Amino acid sequence: MNADSVTHVDPIRVVWSKKWQLLFFTLIVGSAAYIFGSFLPPVYQAKATVLSIPPSLDSAKNSSDALSMNSYRDLSMTAGFLQSVIDKFESENPNSSAIFYPEILEKMISIESATGASLKNQTPSALITFKVTGNDPAVITKIANILTQLLTEASKKLRAKEIRTISQALQDQYNLTLESLLKLEKASVKIKSENGLPLVKANLETKLAVLQDSISDLAETNVELNKKKSELSTIEAQLLDPSLAAEKRFRSILEIKSFGTKVKLTSLSNIQILLTKRITQLELETSQLMRKVEQMTMKEKQLTREIKNLTNSFEILSNQMEENHISKSKKTSDIRLISKAIKPTIPSGPQKLKLTLVAAALGLLFAVTIALGKEHLDLTS
Repeated sequence: MNADSVTHVDPIRVVWSKKWQLLFFTLIVGSAAYIFGSFLPPVYQAKATVLSIPPSLDSAKNSSDALSMNSYRDLSMTAGFLQSVIDKFESENPNSSAIFYPEILEKMISIESATGASLKNQTPSALITFKVTGNDPAVITKIANILTQLLTEASKKLRAKEIRTISQALQDQYNLTLESLLKLEKASVKIKSENGLPLVKANLETKLAVLQDSISDLAETNVELNKKKSELSTIEAQLLDPSLAAEKRFRSILEIKSFGTKVKLTSLSNIQILLTKRITQLELETSQLMRKVEQMTMKEKQLTREIKNLTNSFEILSNQMEENHISKSKKTSDIRLISKAIKPTIPSGPQKLKLTLVAAALGLLFAVTIALGKEHLDLTS
């Protein structure tokens, strides 16, 4: 033989040449697997489904005690919880020959879940299906129902603890808000009575009216003052006229008029000064009063706004306390039983066909490997 014929094995040729032997071996292995499966005890599966719904109360949603779907799944598979399932089963079925341990029960249970939203308030919810597998249909049915029952009770206890915690927190916040609201209302009444905003506003209106009258008086005084200044200028110009030097009587009349006009001008100037000072003082006082009215108004508005905000908070807290009281009275649970486990009548295993096919495939693979190995040894010998 040459080197190529020694080292090269054609798998297709080998399989085809030994097809009947391979087929016979495969049938033997498959038949053996089927017979073996026939002697295995039947396996049944009981299913119980619950609905996990989160708390509807806003404060409860944020509570650290509120459990999610995954939390309930994990809780149901803890050794302590499984032991409580076993204890309840044994207490309810003292004559049962079934013996369980948490490790054994854990292997018997499988969990499936699907998330969604409740129609009422669109809060996330989840269907959790517990599947218990075993050889005794009655036993696994009881185990599945006990499991969902204890999970519901555990959820109820957690919710009761959660509601008590929330209730105390709401009560403390309610008392604090009520105390703050009463203090603000008392302060508002005191400020309104002591500040005397209406009196300040009335005083401001009076001074504004006086200011306006003073401004009008000053304008009239300025007009009269300018008129007298013009008259004085005319008289002084006449007195300087040379043609009137010989008219002593007329000149005396002009001098008397000039003196009277000067006296009037002095009086008007004094009035102008007094009115100017009064206007300046009134402008200062009205400006101060306007700032005071603005500050007092802002303070009252701020108090009114704070009282309104606290009143809204007070109403919200009152509603939350009422909702919490209703939840407390209902003693609800996050877990709702959707369907109890029903005693199965049809075995779910062993799956003889699947076992036979897998065994046959493995047998065929093993036979082909042996045939190819033997062919290779023959070629190399």
